[in-house]
Amino acid sequence: MSVLEKNIRYPGVSVVICIIALLLGVVAMQQLPVKLLPDTSSASLKIETLWRSASPYEIEANILEKQEDVLRDIPGIEEMISTAYQGRGVIQLTFADALDKTELLVKVLSKLNNVKEFPLDATPPQVKSFSSAESLVFLFIRKLEGNTKPIDDYQTLVDLNIRSRLSGIPGVAGVQTFIGAQQEFQIVIDPLRAAYLGISLPDVARALRSHHDITSGTMDVGRKSYLLRLQASDSPEQIAQTVLEWRNGNPVRLNDIGEVRIARGKRGSFAIYNGEPAIGMRLTREAGANVLSTLAQVYNEIDQLNNGVLAQQQLKIEKSFDPSIFINRALTMVTSNIVIGIIMAMLVLFAFFRRWQPTLVVTISVPISIIVSFIVLAVFERTINVITLAGVAFASGMVMDAAIVVLESITRERERGAAISEACIAGTRKVWRALLASTLTTVAIFLPIAFTSDSDAQLFADLALTIAISVAVSLLVAAFIIPVICNRLYRFDSQDKIAAEPTSEDVALRALKTMTATRRRCLAWCFTLIACPVIFSASLLPDLDYLPPLRKDSVDTIMRFPSSAHLDLIEQEIVQEMATRLQPYLNGEQQPQLKNYFIAVSPGVMSMGTRVEDQSQVGQLKALIKDEITAGFPDTRAYSSQGSITGRFGGNRSFTIHVQADSLEQLNQGVKEIIPMLKSAIPGAVVRAKPALDANQPELRMHVNADRLSEIGWRYSDLQDVVKMLGDGLYIGEYFNSQERIDKIIKTAKPASPQALMQTPLSNTAGQPVYLGNLAQVEETQAPIRLRRVNRRRAISLTIVPPAQMALGVAVDQVTALVPQMREHLPMDAEILMGQTADKLNRSVENLVFLMCSAILLLFLIMAVMFSSVRDSLMVTLTLPLSTIGGVLMLNVLNLFTVQTLDLLTLIGFVILTGLVVNNAILLVAASRDFEQRGIALKEAVHLAIAQRIRPILISTMTSIFGMLPLLINPGTGAEIYRGLAAVVVGGMSLSLLFTLILIPCLLLLRSPSQSHTSGTEMEVKPYA
Repeated sequence: MSVLEKNIRYPGVSVVICIIALLLGVVAMQQLPVKLLPDTSSASLKIETLWRSASPYEIEANILEKQEDVLRDIPGIEEMISTAYQGRGVIQLTFADALDKTELLVKVLSKLNNVKEFPLDATPPQVKSFSSAESLVFLFIRKLEGNTKPIDDYQTLVDLNIRSRLSGIPGVAGVQTFIGAQQEFQIVIDPLRAAYLGISLPDVARALRSHHDITSGTMDVGRKSYLLRLQASDSPEQIAQTVLEWRNGNPVRLNDIGEVRIARGKRGSFAIYNGEPAIGMRLTREAGANVLSTLAQVYNEIDQLNNGVLAQQQLKIEKSFDPSIFINRALTMVTSNIVIGIIMAMLVLFAFFRRWQPTLVVTISVPISIIVSFIVLAVFERTINVITLAGVAFASGMVMDAAIVVLESITRERERGAAISEACIAGTRKVWRALLASTLTTVAIFLPIAFTSDSDAQLFADLALTIAISVAVSLLVAAFIIPVICNRLYRFDSQDKIAAEPTSEDVALRALKTMTATRRRCLAWCFTLIACPVIFSASLLPDLDYLPPLRKDSVDTIMRFPSSAHLDLIEQEIVQEMATRLQPYLNGEQQPQLKNYFIAVSPGVMSMGTRVEDQSQVGQLKALIKDEITAGFPDTRAYSSQGSITGRFGGNRSFTIHVQADSLEQLNQGVKEIIPMLKSAIPGAVVRAKPALDANQPELRMHVNADRLSEIGWRYSDLQDVVKMLGDGLYIGEYFNSQERIDKIIKTAKPASPQALMQTPLSNTAGQPVYLGNLAQVEETQAPIRLRRVNRRRAISLTIVPPAQMALGVAVDQVTALVPQMREHLPMDAEILMGQTADKLNRSVENLVFLMCSAILLLFLIMAVMFSSVRDSLMVTLTLPLSTIGGVLMLNVLNLFTVQTLDLLTLIGFVILTGLVVNNAILLVAASRDFEQRGIALKEAVHLAIAQRIRPILISTMTSIFGMLPLLINPGTGAEIYRGLAAVVVGGMSLSLLFTLILIPCLLLLRSPSQSHTSGTEMEVKPYA
């Protein structure tokens, strides 16, 4: 007894297994993390090192270069970008996709421990993963009405209460705060008073540096063991009483030459939210976290904070952008498309069957196949996202194919008079081989995509895995569940019999017989249907792009201004004026009405995010920002674009080129000449330089008089300490106030001018007065506020955002063609490198082409094995160009209504078509071979194959097309992600349905007559209505 017979005789096993699988699928579906998109970020790490008040040149020479030197030996580094800021150095490492992030983190930490001669007052490097995709939500803490306390005074509250509660939520990896100025333990010296009393500032520094607690172990006395500890005076009041020297029996104390206080230091940034000063917080997510669940817990915690400790302090946390709204919109949109697609597919089935009973029998394969697929998604630790659900939508039509073919075959056997149980067994057995072949080809094509290691391929890996699993499960449902249902519940009805009157299938069969009547006609059709699609597809392909635009209802703006401009000046003259201009739109007095906005400012740059109440008014908001809000400010440049879910300026439609050279001056001059060339080659493009070409600030550069310094008994380090005191302050340690640790610094009042600086009175080791101008000469010059290095060479990176109507691939090609001309404006040692996005676009296209070729080869080999014939396998493979031209034509039709480029997700549609369109050809070839093996002549065998297979081919193809159609025609949030993909699949399947029914019979009839049986009794097989 065969497996199929056992299944019919003892259906309980199949039913129980099906129920268990459904239950596990439902559980897996509830446990899978939910997010908008799969994680496509490369393995990347960020190394951040702080060195108080150090210039970018010092950061580069003493920190970045040393770290780069030890990190370069780590295998798999694809890109190393280092940036030296004022007081901070950052290295961003991008690794090959196949490498493990945890292993990389261990290697990087191990290498950093080998850095020699690290600055003593620099903080240890912090290593963490960096990716805009890991941002969970941005929050702002603002004051409520009536609160007059400065927002910066709540830093301790934020650090000790709010950050700890938010970072403790499962799924939250960390909380980064943005606050104006940090608290400092300040020892403010009056240089004039110190010189008058003969106190040397370096001596003050040495005295206070050693002022800290020590523990020297234990001392045993009798039966007791005492801990020996020297406790230094550490409070501001006690430090102020520190004796520096004794004069004539009287102490000279610290408070005689200055004061000690805890106060705010120099602010390096500030933020406002809806026109009010605010503290910003960025929450990052853990890898694999359920975004919606995590956000729900975050918002619940925010409500408790707002109603508790923050309400007591007259504060409130507000969200600048709620990603859960966009995610829910997109997921709801895809889910509704799935439901609509299934309903439309059912209506197609009903139109063919004209009865609800067979319609429901076929439809039952959809929920079973899809729900069971979630088990495998959970096993491979995938997520529920827009791409996964798009795969479900595509699969909802495809999984009906096998059930349709099995039901048709069972109905045919039943019509011939077989008992219902025998009809179920015989009908399933006859089509099993063809169904197995078509399913294997589909799965074989999708699995390499599902398990590729390329980071960007993860975007469509979930799609491929979902479809492959659903199709594989649908084969088992068709082979074991559909026969059981037919045997137990489905009853043959007179409406299932062949209609006496001519049907559309009869008309199609007669038309096919006419078109393939002669060998010459067959040759003409073969040449036309194979050559023309190849020629026209290449000429009609849209322009290449990276990924679909993922827009949100906001406008992101970046404004640059002179780096020498003081932040207080920027706040008074620019930020407050912009807030005044935005207020009528925030209040709803003018349109478009704003939902909220924020402005964040740091030296030389301002970032602004604005959101509208009505998403359809984003275009108006962008024009408003450009023409009114950011207009009229001298010495500024502003760039605006619609906000991207990826968090990047320009979203997925920007790319970067790196220009490297040893001479910073020549590099800046060359890039100044290159930027107009790029804007001319790509009209309407935004080109931003990192660092900005004018990102310099005035610098007072001192040249030491070494002889004079030695004469007064000072060392070079003494003068260094004094200069630091005259600037942002000399770091001498940390102060712990039982709650937090803050920097302890020695500083002076800032001199009013360069001349006043050089007239600063000092005292030498003998207590004699001396001026700073006696020890050094000052030169007023310009210095960069940041330096950038790419792969260990100084560089300027140019980020290019093409205009909306231009595909990214076109812009990349134009810039690549411009490289020889750009080199003419650069120094001889200069190099131009394409950034990660441009490289990834080319690499991803190459990977997809390789996957396509691999899929075709796999398909050919599998069919050659299944048919035991290379010739028949080649026939099926030759139908692939038919689908290509259909997909290309549909993309061109779609471009008549909206901009649709050939992005990576759209490209994967052609790979999907490879596994779909061959199914019809497989059914025709298998049926023809079956009739030939029964002794029927070749021509009649082909006609009988068409007659018996045209109905299931029409039904399965139409259900697939209508099941996917909502993804193509239904607009809404997130629809741009999969619209191009749906266009390719729907167009390709539609056209291939028509042409495959012509091409395959022609190819079959062109086989040599000697290869077919020309004798034997012909079977009477009628077409099915």
